[in-house]
Amino acid sequence: MQRFLLLVTYFVGMSALVLAGILGYEGFREARRLNAEITSLKAAIEQVAGSSTKLQPIAEQSASEAELIALRNRLAILEEAWRQQSPGSASLPPLQPAATAAAAAATSDGNCIPQDIGFLATPGETFPICGTAAKVTLSAIGPSDIVLDSGGTAPVGGKTGLAGSDCAVTVISADAANGFAELRVSCG
Repeated sequence: MQRFLLLVTYFVGMSALVLAGILGYEGFREARRLNAEITSLKAAIEQVAGSSTKLQPIAEQSASEAELIALRNRLAILEEAWRQQSPGSASLPPLQPAATAAAAAATSDGNCIPQDIGFLATPGETFPICGTAAKVTLSAIGPSDIVLDSGGTAPVGGKTGLAGSDCAVTVISADAANGFAELRVSCG
């Protein structure tokens, strides 16, 4: 029995010694790999920092006559293609129709919210919508919906119409605890 315990102790000790050797060798290999990587990074940084590439003036750069002729020919082809374009293909898109007088009055100071852009609103603030006579004013913000001064309500992710306009308010998110809601207004 005593020999058996001695033999088991011997095998456990040898196993621990072999395991320690394997782990030590793996650690050594990892350290060597990291050292090689650091050395290559240092060399790359020194190469980038130490390179003082000086641009030559255009007069000193040499271009063959054939390259210049090829460039001139490509430019001539592009110019001819531009001249042959139909007049309608390069025209600008038509202008948007003029806003109504009420919309112009609502946005005359330039302080308005563009359509289809998300914005944060708090109860009591009034937000005129650019290009329309519509205004958004919140009266309350709940944990999952908003209430407009005009009486409309909308849940988070839902829409409600603005009274007296063809615009709709979409509620992106509402935070009753902090008192703000993220809204988006679309018209038309």
